[in-house]
Amino acid sequence: DTFEKEHGANWELLPQFVAIHTNDTHPAMCGPELMRILIDEKKLEWDDAWNIVTQVVSYTNHTILPEALEKWPIGTFSKLLPRVYQIIDEISRRWHESFDTTQEGWQERLRQTAILWDGEVRMANLSVICSHSVNGVAKIHSDIIKNNVLKDFYALTPEKFNNKTNGISHRRFFAEANPTYAKLVTEAIGDGWLKDAFELEKLKEFQNDTEFLKAVGASKRANKERLAAYVKAETGLVIDPNTVFDVQVKRFHAYKRQLMNIMKVMDIYNRRIANPNFHVTPTTFIFSGKAASSYTFAKETIRLIN
Repeated sequence: DTFEKEHGANWELLPQFVAIHTNDTHPAMCGPELMRILIDEKKLEWDDAWNIVTQVVSYTNHTILPEALEKWPIGTFSKLLPRVYQIIDEISRRWHESFDTTQEGWQERLRQTAILWDGEVRMANLSVICSHSVNGVAKIHSDIIKNNVLKDFYALTPEKFNNKTNGISHRRFFAEANPTYAKLVTEAIGDGWLKDAFELEKLKEFQNDTEFLKAVGASKRANKERLAAYVKAETGLVIDPNTVFDVQVKRFHAYKRQLMNIMKVMDIYNRRIANPNFHVTPTTFIFSGKAASSYTFAKETIRLIN
């Protein structure tokens, strides 16, 4: 509605103003649903609608685990979303027709890239086909996608594939979240690092600067005291700022290794009990995260930690 108010029925302009990102396969129907809107509601022809969709939609693959490459039974899918399934079926048909059957091994490549196969809708393949950009979240992960998981797609459309390393904005998680340390850095190297994170390499010049390191230590101590005060106010627990803070903030999942982490804590504790002379640096272990409502393993891990 907002787009139409500004641009009327000039839907070919949509990619200039709208980007739809399928962040893993869970929202994979964004492409087919946009096709449905453009064809059924806005009365565009298929080719025009498809040209718009493939400029608007992009896809991030987050992991190579099976749950990140969802597959749904065609029977269930087509009953729940009959019109969207019709559109997916047509996307699939056109994808099949696009194959060069004179190329050696085309049958296997089609099998690997098909949207509809063995009675299932392959959401990852649908996401790739509907997107103009496909990325992994680390260089090694993106290489695995190109050379293994989605290698047949990469062979067909290498220009789609790129890497975007997962991370955080240093402006938010450093400059804003840690103002005292950020002030020290700015005083030392100027404020250029706020726009260009590579400027932080200039801090190497201060690695043996006693006064700078002393100020950094004081900043870290103040932050630990702030966290200790927050934890006490929110939970009533008292933690010692003089200890090392060992923190894991992640959603709870087997591959995130919270279980391994708490087993390390248990091992340190047991070794200390068994041998009072066993030396360990005083450490406060902090876990933060949540588990999916039906993920029993993760919930049991949280219970173990508590």
